[in-house]
Amino acid sequence: FGIPHSAAHAASADFVATQTAGVYIILVGLMAYTAWTRVRRVWRLQAQGAPEAANTLMSFRSATACLAIALVGLAACWTYAGGHPALGLLEFGLYLFVQAIIMARATAEAGTPMTEGSFTPLDILGYFTSRSRLGAANLTLFAFSDTLFSRDLRGIVLTGFLDGQKLADGVGLARRKLLAVMVGAIIFAIIVGGALHIWLPYHQGAVTMYSYVYSANSIQFWRENQPLIVSEDQYNLGKLVAFFSGAALCIFLGLMRRHYLWWPLHPLGAALSVSWILCVFWFPMLVAWLLKTAITRYGGLKLYVKLRPVFLGLIFGEFSMAVLWTIVSWIFGTGVPVFPWP
Repeated sequence: FGIPHSAAHAASADFVATQTAGVYIILVGLMAYTAWTRVRRVWRLQAQGAPEAANTLMSFRSATACLAIALVGLAACWTYAGGHPALGLLEFGLYLFVQAIIMARATAEAGTPMTEGSFTPLDILGYFTSRSRLGAANLTLFAFSDTLFSRDLRGIVLTGFLDGQKLADGVGLARRKLLAVMVGAIIFAIIVGGALHIWLPYHQGAVTMYSYVYSANSIQFWRENQPLIVSEDQYNLGKLVAFFSGAALCIFLGLMRRHYLWWPLHPLGAALSVSWILCVFWFPMLVAWLLKTAITRYGGLKLYVKLRPVFLGLIFGEFSMAVLWTIVSWIFGTGVPVFPWP
């Protein structure tokens, strides 16, 4: 099909990364289809004021209104900056309703310690049309938004929302009481994080700090989009074929998982198959799976419960040492030992 070998935004062949984009979109559709009956029921009960439907961060009506205001605001900002509002809605729509949902699920349900996608909304646009046709203003805005949002989702707010509600359920705390705390935490994080990202580079020198943040990711999309502004890019039909083949794969996996209890493959695995987290941690995950399988098969649930603190201790021990030696290095100005993280 003439698809390039290396993907721009994934550690894989380009056609595989393109397939995962199709998996993402269909997987969100499958999630919405599965949840629709419950969502409709809760919405009806909330409209009636039923107390059993009140255990949500906010009412569905309020959440929908806030989401609409956010999307209108994003489209207005995109338009004011010189772009087309439809492209702004497409950019943030794909980010909010596709990438963020799947990545949050990957952390909250599958247990991955970080999140990162394998494509951007601009990549999906490129499956259907030449990206050069979008114009300089839109490509500049895509460079801004892809850098800030859709490229490297190592931490996203939605994950904290899901984990926080799960913890609240475990201790019997009403979810509505979390909303003000979460909003306050977001505001606090923006203020502190913003101040640190101004103070640290000017006092320590950005070129001496983590190179990915200050000299790679921050300029990646300017380098990628600049050639699209000055010259026409070549449209590749093969990517569209790969995109729809990924969608078909997700439909197949979803149907098999829904109808056959013995089916072992989850569509979320296909979505994450070329995510950076799996490229880095696939072998530890394999070892953990083999150990868990052996323990549960030959020792049963009792042995599994007894041994679980041992494996949690390994995790806490590694991260504790990373924090300890970082503090020591900060105090004495020495080099930090290499921590096995990208």
